Amino acid sequence: MIAHLPPDFSTARPAFVARAGQRDLGPLPRNAPLRIGILFRYRDEAGVRQLVQLQSDRRSPLYKHYLTKAQWNATFAPDARAVATTLAKLTQVGFRVEFLAANRGFAILAAPAAIVADTFATRFDRIVHDGHVGFANVRAASIPAALRGAIVSVSGLSDFPVAKPPRARFEHSSELNMMVRRAPLEPRHVFAPSPAPTPTQAPQTPGPSPWDSPAPLPISTTTPAPNPSPEATLENGLDYVTSGLAGHSGYGPVALAVAYDFPVMHGYAGRGRTFADIIGAPYGPSDLTDYLNTYGIVRTAPTYTIEIDGGSNAVYPAGAVFEADADVEVAVGLAPDVTYDQYVFPVTSYDFQVEDAYNQAVSDDVADVVSSSFVNCENFDPAIEYADGYLAMQGAAKGMTFFAATGDNGGEACYLYSSVNGNNYAFEAVSVPAADIYFTAVGGTTLVVNPDNGAYVSEAGYVDGGGGTSIYEARPSWQAATAGTVASGRNIPDIALNAGAPFEEYLGGSSTPDLGTSFATPAMAALVAEIDEIQGTRNGWINPRLYQIQNTQGYTWAYRDVITGTNGTQTAGTGYDELTGIGSPLGWELAGEL
Repeated sequence: MIAHLPPDFSTARPAFVARAGQRDLGPLPRNAPLRIGILFRYRDEAGVRQLVQLQSDRRSPLYKHYLTKAQWNATFAPDARAVATTLAKLTQVGFRVEFLAANRGFAILAAPAAIVADTFATRFDRIVHDGHVGFANVRAASIPAALRGAIVSVSGLSDFPVAKPPRARFEHSSELNMMVRRAPLEPRHVFAPSPAPTPTQAPQTPGPSPWDSPAPLPISTTTPAPNPSPEATLENGLDYVTSGLAGHSGYGPVALAVAYDFPVMHGYAGRGRTFADIIGAPYGPSDLTDYLNTYGIVRTAPTYTIEIDGGSNAVYPAGAVFEADADVEVAVGLAPDVTYDQYVFPVTSYDFQVEDAYNQAVSDDVADVVSSSFVNCENFDPAIEYADGYLAMQGAAKGMTFFAATGDNGGEACYLYSSVNGNNYAFEAVSVPAADIYFTAVGGTTLVVNPDNGAYVSEAGYVDGGGGTSIYEARPSWQAATAGTVASGRNIPDIALNAGAPFEEYLGGSSTPDLGTSFATPAMAALVAEIDEIQGTRNGWINPRLYQIQNTQGYTWAYRDVITGTNGTQTAGTGYDELTGIGSPLGWELAGEL
């Protein structure tokens, strides 16, 4: 069997293993230019993990007491001297530092393949994959012992795209060339390391104090107080529940808002909160305008695009456009007053560009919720699973809540086939970043509502919904206490919303119904943004509390148990299952106790 990986990837990065349709063409030229990403180690990693746990524990005096950006930088950000020393050493052997993040957590470097290979004790070959001749490390990479105290992981050792849409449907639309841009709140700059770095004294900002934390809240069965200044709710009725368009039958946002009792139907539309989407293509502004007009949604909050490492490419593969438009339309359709920040990395993405996007979002520290609809398989690139989770842990310490889709290819989407001593093995794995414990994994259901008013009728597990057990992440304690979870590893999903009943989407100037966990994930993130507004605080890492609520209350208040449906591997049943997780949420009720 495949052994569990070490707790981080400082000592080795797995080698590329050819799969069906891929061929190794031999060594990559030693002078081929490569770019890599370096993820730097936090000061007091154990302290960060403990803090995030306490911030999510109702019994702790640090419950919901999140760090400011200044507190993080002063207390846990990577040590400035260690970062400068590490970059200086790499510069001396031939690397060029292109970028260092403002939070000192991430850097991009460039060098010829020979220097990268020699530094990290690996070898690069040319690999044919998806009709493209690229490259990958065919020998496990190793971080030099002298740098392991400062570096968590190295990325960019292959050019395989790692952020894939759950499904590929649509082609490029010229509408997507229209974007509203803003510079990142944290400036992106080139770092010039000093040949003799000197110690840097971080500003002394007070750390969290137990005595000024919010009082721990019991789990209750109360709903929030009415909004004293109600925001506009969604238009209801037959035309809005379906699509409002003749000949179309996809659900409009009010169908989900009513069925899942979103706070927007009670006067809370996400005002003052920010939704961040990590995505590989920009959305079309005119598509969003058409969508909002169709459903009578009045939106006053801004939308922004922050380009990462050059942003999106000029040519969009099938599916990338669908993801971008789906995410923004669901998010602002369900939370019309939320500020929407789109972090766009190149759609033909390297793993280091995805890490760069997550790091930029946590460094900016303006987003309350962060949503990702793309998927990759943990067994194809397990190092990125650790790196993305490491960055999400920083965001959690600051109160940010991370969501990721489990995918739309059922329970067998991530099988790894291997041959050892003549014996063939098949290992089931799950999608990332959903599998990491600091992400809330969002699965799918198929929702049926009353077409006249959106009232809930029934729900079943989504036939193509992703789910299963991680082969690398251990089962966390908050799942171990939940009946129905599998003991061998982290179980996904955590929660599920509609993915199997088509949702109407504008794309390229026209409307069409479509489906997938790409709709469920931003919907859950929009729900928590509204809960943040109601509570007047971020909610940070919600996973332990989601399970605590279910374990305490069962299905009497904030969740519906989805007990029917299968994806061919996982089957929905009473209580927790790996197709629908805990079940589906009731947002107004959950807002009173999360």
